[in-house]
Amino acid sequence: MADRRRRLRSVAIVLLAVLFAVVPAPPCMLAGEYVEAIQAEAEIPEDQLLDVGIHLFGPGLPEEDESALEEKGIYPDVRKSEARWIPFHLKDTLERTANWGAVRVVPKNAGDVDILVSGEILESTGLELAVNVHIEDVRGKVWRDKRYKGEADPRAYAEDEGAREIADPFQVIYNRIANDMVEFYGKLDPEDIREIREVSRLKFAAGLVPSAFGDYLATNRKGRVKIEKLPARDDPMVTRVAKIRERDYMFVDTLNEYYADFQLRMVGPYESWRQWSYEEQVNLRQIRRASRMRMIFGALMIVGGAYAGGDLGDAAVIGGALVTTAAIKKRQEAKIHVEALKELAASFEAEIAPVLVEVEGQTLQLEGSAETQFSEWRRMLARIFATEIGIPADPDASEPVAAAAGASNP
Repeated sequence: MADRRRRLRSVAIVLLAVLFAVVPAPPCMLAGEYVEAIQAEAEIPEDQLLDVGIHLFGPGLPEEDESALEEKGIYPDVRKSEARWIPFHLKDTLERTANWGAVRVVPKNAGDVDILVSGEILESTGLELAVNVHIEDVRGKVWRDKRYKGEADPRAYAEDEGAREIADPFQVIYNRIANDMVEFYGKLDPEDIREIREVSRLKFAAGLVPSAFGDYLATNRKGRVKIEKLPARDDPMVTRVAKIRERDYMFVDTLNEYYADFQLRMVGPYESWRQWSYEEQVNLRQIRRASRMRMIFGALMIVGGAYAGGDLGDAAVIGGALVTTAAIKKRQEAKIHVEALKELAASFEAEIAPVLVEVEGQTLQLEGSAETQFSEWRRMLARIFATEIGIPADPDASEPVAAAAGASNP
């Protein structure tokens, strides 16, 4: 009787091993409920609208060589492109809600926008996205500093493009960021909004000509900005600053056209990469699950077979060895999938093109990163302003800007 029980126990082990080896991993589902972005219920008065500037995100690349990063599933070329993609997609999301004034992607050295959004990519595959987002207004008041994480919505990866209910697999993350911003905005009273807009205006003016506007604002030890005094409403210098700022907006809009073009060119390869990455990550998840199950039950079969003895025991030992071998093979397949991800990440390149601007009758070419071009542009604005009002330009804003080879003088 005891021998029969042992044999039955061994058979049960074999059946369990087969059962768990063939049961697939559960399908990938979106983490959490889908959240729609809150839309403005009515047109917001112009004097209550706040402009939003979104900095390019940090790619979140540890200081390791490329091969070490790829061992961790981090692909530098993809991350650097995503650091431009995510801010621009967030811009589109915020614009669609109609809750804000102008929404622009701005260089990191642009700090005089009503609301500033910055962030860092913590994790990014076609299956999962995690970003840390910091939101504060121009006064230095932090609205949010929060980690947003979610799994891809499978509806975005439907084979039939016409059947895709959402365009971006992580749209819920963008919607949550937008909703958090609206929630905080709702807590502001009209005086807060007026103060934010005023600080933004004065901060731009102070950056343009510190000698004229530097004492209008003060910053305390905590980095909070306060208005010390206001210029007279009929001050002609204020009117000139407003006109200069309009030119500044036009330049930033030019940079945004570049980002929009880059995003457009990126759509095809990036969506393909995410689709493949999603499938590879789901495969990896299934492989790891199957591998663990097969290793566990393979070991149990070996132990059970040795315990049972006889022909059945021999069969169980052989079966356990086969299951363990299959697990090793699955792990080798996982490495192949990782290599596939590496190949899919190969073609991303995102250096900003030179921008041509016309200033005082000359066509000038600004080159380098967005931050470099933006700094040069602001120095040019400072010189223009100083010339118009007849005061010395700030020494730090007086570096020459070389004209392009094809400079024109109409």
